[in-house]
Amino acid sequence: MPAAIITEQQFPTLERVASIRWGNGGLGENATDWIHLFAKTIFLFIIVPRCFLSVIAFIRERHLRTHFPIQYDKDSYFTKLFISKPGQRELMHIIPYSIELTDQQKDVLRSLFAQVLGWKAQVEFHRTISYGREDQFCREFTFSAKDPVESLAILFSLSSTPETEIHNAFISTLFKMVTDNNMVVQILIVVDESDFKTRFSRQKGAEEKLESRRELWRRTITSKNVKPVFVNLHNPDTNEWQNAINLT
Repeated sequence: MPAAIITEQQFPTLERVASIRWGNGGLGENATDWIHLFAKTIFLFIIVPRCFLSVIAFIRERHLRTHFPIQYDKDSYFTKLFISKPGQRELMHIIPYSIELTDQQKDVLRSLFAQVLGWKAQVEFHRTISYGREDQFCREFTFSAKDPVESLAILFSLSSTPETEIHNAFISTLFKMVTDNNMVVQILIVVDESDFKTRFSRQKGAEEKLESRRELWRRTITSKNVKPVFVNLHNPDTNEWQNAINLT
C-alpha cells in the first residue's frame, strides 16, 4: 500500500485480490502488478534506507580520519602499539618489597600495565623481598625470562613508612645495577595504597593522611629519574594510573 501511494501506482481492488484465490470462480490474477509492488516496496523501505545509512557512515568515517577523538600520539599505550614490531613483546618485571600479592592483585597489575605497554606486554612477578634483605637480593638478582626485560617495577606498600637509608638506598642501588649492565630500559616505583585506604578510610581526616603519606614517599624517593606512582590495587583508577605513568 505505501509503495503504491508513493509511486502513484493503482492499488489492486478487492475484486482483484479475491480473484487470486483459486476455486469459487477465481481464475487467478496477473502477477506483474504484484511483482512491481513488491520490488518498489523493497527499494523504498530496504535499499534506500541502507544507502542513506551508508552515506552517513562514509561521511562519519571521513570525519574521524582527521578528527579522531583519541589523541593516540600522546598516549603511551598507542605509541607502544604503533612502534612495536610483529612478534615483539615487552616484558615487565615486578618486584614486590615487603608485600605479599594476592592472585587478584596480580591480575590487576597485569591489566594496568597492559594498558600502558600494549596488549603484547608480559608481566612477571619476582619473589617478595623481605625488609632488611635488600643487599642479598641485589647480589642474587637475575632475570629468569628469555626475552629482554624492557621495564622493571618495584612495588611498595603505602602502609610502610619509607626510610631514606633503606628504601631509597635500595632503589638507588638497584637502579645503578640494572642501568650499568643494560638490563632494563625503564624503572618504575609503584606504591599500593589499598591497605592504607582500608585502614584509614573511615577515620577523620583520611584524605589528609593519605596525601601526607604520599608526600612522605615523594620526599624519600630521591633517586635520579625515578618517582613513585600511586595506585589502589583493590579499586584502581585507570585514568589516573595512565596519566601518572605517562608523566614518569
